[in-house]
Amino acid sequence: MRELERSFNSIWLKAFVCFKTRVSARPGLLRFSASTILVAILLTPSIWMLSVIPPLWRDVDAYVQVTQPPGLGTILQWGPLYCFVARIPLYFGYAIGCVGAGAPLPTPSFLIHPILTDLGVFLLLLSQHVSLCIATFYLIAVTTRLFWVRLTLAVAWAVNPLFYTFAHCVGSETLGMILLLPVGATGLRIYSISLQGTWEGMASFRYSFMALYPDPAYQRHSGWVAATQFLPRQCIPVNYDPIRSI
Repeated sequence: MRELERSFNSIWLKAFVCFKTRVSARPGLLRFSASTILVAILLTPSIWMLSVIPPLWRDVDAYVQVTQPPGLGTILQWGPLYCFVARIPLYFGYAIGCVGAGAPLPTPSFLIHPILTDLGVFLLLLSQHVSLCIATFYLIAVTTRLFWVRLTLAVAWAVNPLFYTFAHCVGSETLGMILLLPVGATGLRIYSISLQGTWEGMASFRYSFMALYPDPAYQRHSGWVAATQFLPRQCIPVNYDPIRSI
């Protein structure tokens, strides 16, 4: 019995050593496997929400943003980016339904007066969740190069429902939240490669903190304008320490 257990353990040990040797000999495969694990962790909450939770609408404002033609509300009040980019997956969802029913494809005027369908709204939410995954992966990749630290951050992110809930919503706050992640990551990256204590490093570090501000209403209306107030008139960090000067 003991000899059988030893042989069994020896087989598993040899298999593990062989797998480790092959992976170590192929750094590209190792990086791909690590990235795949992180993406799988980040996408798991999105897959669950898309399969269980119905679309969440940010009040009547969300309906107006994705259905009304260009005007004061869809351009000045909520901003045109989400109001019109969100209509692209709505178009494809409606077009797929037309193909299935044998009806003609919708004309480009659909983007002015869109028609909501279940598949179109699902594709909109799917694109938001995928965009959130890409933005989060970029933020984690910029934060550290150590895989185990990245894995810990990915798990901590996946168990936090805040960003996934926004990604499951129809509304301009969703796009603002997703775009702030790569902006914050870019600020951290600029700061990490710049000289410590320089004005450029300090500015990028402060902008990255401003970009990660979690209030969606603040993002939608005045967040970007108020971000400029975080830059001091005298661009000299206190004690030449950019962290302490905050």
